[in-house]
Amino acid sequence: MTISIIIPCYNAAKYLPVIIADIKSQTYSDWELIIVSNGPHQEEQITVANRFASEDSRIKVVVIDTPGVSNARNTGVLHANGDYVMFVDADDRLSNNHLQRFVSVLDSHPDVVCGGFILNRVSENSKVEVPLASLDSGNDGMGAVLNAILSSSMILNNLWNKIFNLDFLRSTECVFPMDITVAEDHIFVAEVLLKSSNVKTIPMTGYIYMYEDGSSAMSRYHACFSEAQRRCDPLDRQLKIKAGMDEAKIDEDHLRSAYIRVYFEICNIFKKGCGLTFSQKCDLIRNWIKSSDFEKSFAMQDASKHNLLCKLFDISLIGRSAHIVACSFALQYFVKRHLGPFKGTLMRHLRN
Repeated sequence: MTISIIIPCYNAAKYLPVIIADIKSQTYSDWELIIVSNGPHQEEQITVANRFASEDSRIKVVVIDTPGVSNARNTGVLHANGDYVMFVDADDRLSNNHLQRFVSVLDSHPDVVCGGFILNRVSENSKVEVPLASLDSGNDGMGAVLNAILSSSMILNNLWNKIFNLDFLRSTECVFPMDITVAEDHIFVAEVLLKSSNVKTIPMTGYIYMYEDGSSAMSRYHACFSEAQRRCDPLDRQLKIKAGMDEAKIDEDHLRSAYIRVYFEICNIFKKGCGLTFSQKCDLIRNWIKSSDFEKSFAMQDASKHNLLCKLFDISLIGRSAHIVACSFALQYFVKRHLGPFKGTLMRHLRN
């Protein structure tokens, strides 16, 4: 059984030698690696990738000029020749049994297998396991499997802790949306799970997510953030229904989550790359915090369970002044950008 591994690359020359070494050290050796270099002016990473391809026939390099991680992943799938396909980010790491852990449960040819992983917060020098129960939709029921996956946004939303049946992806025409730049992996995974009839979960994969504050796609402004959220909401609702959840409870949970959705909307407009004026940001915030759904959601919150960042948000909401909320977020992002060596320590405390 051949596993196709797809790595989308953009300005990733310095990471490729390490992640390729991780792949070549896998205990399971029947794999092909498809490195997709996407975007212009990528000569350095193409040179690095081609060097490794010349040394190992299992490695091939695909070069496309059009940027975008969704385009790169879709291109990788088109070039895949394996039985199953997985996605790896160039700046992450793999333990040497990553492939074997998946292959060991592929005997029943599941549509998708999802597993736990290790979260490595680089700036804080901390590693945390994000585990998952071992379940099989054939034996335990689809509801049990989906409820386990839905219990953690990090388990659900990410690609790299999953492996997908390539024939299934092609027959169901599951592809990554190319018109948005955020939550595209969430949308893809949700659509795959909605179309799947055979899903498995495993406690741990060998994936090590190397998280660095400020380095991920979520650290910059996305003009399509609201649109991405609009697309995710109905998919998540359908997944919960497929998992057997009560629809009234689904609607109640969705209303409760309006608070955190608005919080992330505000975060987005204060990130690097947003061209909105302060006045325009205030107008958006005013519309968000004075909506009826937000008011109802805010009343449903248990503030004692909020971390420090959300507590600061709660305080700024006193009086419902969009200007005060905007000033609070502007100050937070100014401090985060200028923390220097203290960033890891402070961010750890803010999340608690």
